[in-house]
Amino acid sequence: MSRGAVNFHFGSKDDLLTAVAEEVTADWEARAFKHEIPDGVPFQEGLSAMLRAHREDMGGDEDRFRIFAMLFFEAMGPSPHLHEHFARLHRRVRARMVEMLEGLQSSGQISTDVDNEAFVAFVVGAFRGLTFQKLLDPAAVDLDRAYAELGRTIIARLSA
Repeated sequence: MSRGAVNFHFGSKDDLLTAVAEEVTADWEARAFKHEIPDGVPFQEGLSAMLRAHREDMGGDEDRFRIFAMLFFEAMGPSPHLHEHFARLHRRVRARMVEMLEGLQSSGQISTDVDNEAFVAFVVGAFRGLTFQKLLDPAAVDLDRAYAELGRTIIARLSA
């Protein structure tokens, strides 16, 4: 697409990237949150299912994850629209995860001795890190082993 066509349809390259980011992240967010632990499901069982689903999503369409990653890193640059888009996305993700932890704590399924916001930032960082490592060096990262270790780490820290 020529620069003129981009400007005509989107206004600017930044607006084009933001439109693509909105579509890619809306799809990712819808998939990510359909794997939340439902009420009444034991924590460890729900966590295992959630990790399995995330792992399957990661292995399903690497191009989609690559686009997400490229836009994520583009947001670190001089693109204020993209930056704010990804900042809002991560605030929503962290808030929903904190809410989930608070519900599990209220039901007595996990420890109340956890800084939920810090723990969620740690877990989101682990998911992002695994994703980026796999995209950068696929042969060097065994996602099955990494997700299993992540699950054991989460369970060990949150066990009531």
